[in-house]
Amino acid sequence: MSMLKKVALVLISVLPLTAGFAVTARTVKKPKVAYKQVQELLKSECVKCHNNKSHAENVDLHSYGAVMASKVVIVGNPGKSRLITYTNGAKEPRMPMGKKSLTTAQEKLLSDWISQGAKSK
Repeated sequence: MSMLKKVALVLISVLPLTAGFAVTARTVKKPKVAYKQVQELLKSECVKCHNNKSHAENVDLHSYGAVMASKVVIVGNPGKSRLITYTNGAKEPRMPMGKKSLTTAQEKLLSDWISQGAKSK
């Protein structure tokens, strides 16, 4: 058997395996982010300043309704959402002001929640 035929046989036998892997890799979904997780993060890092009494810069993050009314979230578009652009430093001043920056995991949680539709449940 020629070398070319051997290579062709190897490729033919391996391609179905790699094709199946590619399909599997595309079907992996991110875990759903519940608003409860987001609420806990906002409460620990943001609500001291952005609440229903002080609402610094007219941003109130104490509840889901307040977050949405403050227009800091563009559903499905974290890159354009002020909640993200101020916490990741794309816009100044970086939030939370006077505290350590959010961790990468915390930023991802907020971003994933917004990407997934910023649902209340």
